[in-house]
Order: sequence, then structure tokens, then C-alpha cells
Amino acid sequence: MVVADDEGLARRELRRLLGKSHPEVEIVGEATDGLEAVAMIQKEAPDLVFLDIRMPELDGFGVLDALEPPMPEIIFSTAYDQFAVDAVRRGALDYLLKPIAPEDLARAVKRALERKAARWPGGEKSQGKLGPGDRAYFRDGKAAFLIEISKVRWLEAEGNYTRVVMDGAKPLVRRPLKYFVERLDPAHFFRINRKQIVGLGSVKGTRPVDGGMIELDLGEGAKVEVSRRQTRAFREAFRL
Repeated sequence: MVVADDEGLARRELRRLLGKSHPEVEIVGEATDGLEAVAMIQKEAPDLVFLDIRMPELDGFGVLDALEPPMPEIIFSTAYDQFAVDAVRRGALDYLLKPIAPEDLARAVKRALERKAARWPGGEKSQGKLGPGDRAYFRDGKAAFLIEISKVRWLEAEGNYTRVVMDGAKPLVRRPLKYFVERLDPAHFFRINRKQIVGLGSVKGTRPVDGGMIELDLGEGAKVEVSRRQTRAFREAFRL
């Protein structure tokens, strides 16, 4: 876990509370401003971050915008309650007001540990890959999207950008399709051709098309064609 807070007293108190009641949580680093927090999170890749909102250099939301997936769980700890709605919208696991009450801390830690256990129940998830239990922030122009990987139906290359088709949204992300090929868990996503990746949970059925290829039915009228080369790989992987 990483603690990011510009107040030394707040960091010490959180460290005391965690050490007293939550020995299962290990603090691997402390940051005193937003830029330091980004660098530390990128270096340590923690599962959990306690993040203050008002910090020098970069505020807590700025830290979120600067991070690359996979994202850690974020628990905001702040003296200001007016940011709670934004924090929830941005996917924060919890929002704790200072001074942090032990019972609130216990609830937040319990949720974090449960979320971690749900994501990696038996170690099946490929190391460092994004799967259905993960969330990631990406930019679409000036907007930022919290993408729940479980809701991604398919992804499609548009030049050096990628259109991410989800339930209710289709953000154009400033990442090439190759990035997602490398970052998505192949147990849940399959590259069907040069321009598209599909979420296997969205595949409703298949049918043969001309040239020995297959077409995938992704529901709601969406159909995508698998290339000849990937058709062979798809059939071998799923014994079709």
C-alpha cells in the first residue's frame, strides 16, 4: 500500500491505526505531494492507495488522471466532504473523512481485501494483465472515463487510437490497439483480426462465412468477422 498525503501528522496517524489493527496491510511507501505519489505508485505497483485530495503539485484527482492501468484501489482520505460525489464517480473504493475513525478504516480495508481476493481467487489471472475484475482510467479528449473491463464488448482500432465499445459508452481512447493486445488478459479477450479485439464474455454465437472464416455475434445486432488466420486460432482455442 502507498500513502499519499502532504500532512505528516495524517500519515503518522494512518500508519498507527493500520499497525494497531491491520497488520495484513503493508505500507511500501509514503508520498508528500501528487507528483511524488504518481512516481511511487508507478514504481511500487501497490494494490491499494490512501490518497489525499488537496496536495501540492498535483491534487488527488490529478494523480488518478496521471496513472496508467492497471489501477490500484483508491481510498480517498481528506478533511473535505464536498469531493465525495466526484470520488465515487471516479471509481474510488471508499472516501474517509479526517480524522479517520477506526471503524471507517476497518470497513475500507475489509472492502479492499475482499476486492483483491475476488480479482485473484486462485492466481489464474495473468500477471499484470487487465481482466474482468479490473478498472482503468483512460482519456477521451478532455474527458476521463473509468472503464470497467468486465463491460468491454469489443475494441476497434481507429488510426493510433482505439474505440472501446462498452455498455452505454464508446470512448475513443488515446492508445493504439497494440497497447490493449499487450495489456488485456488473453483468457478473456481475443484479437480476431488486425483491427479488433473482442471480449469473450460478449460472444453470443458464431457462424461460418465465405473463405473458411467465422463471424461472431456480439449481441444487440453487432457482428464481427474473424480473419482467416485468427479463425484457425479461435477454433483451436475453443475446440469449434
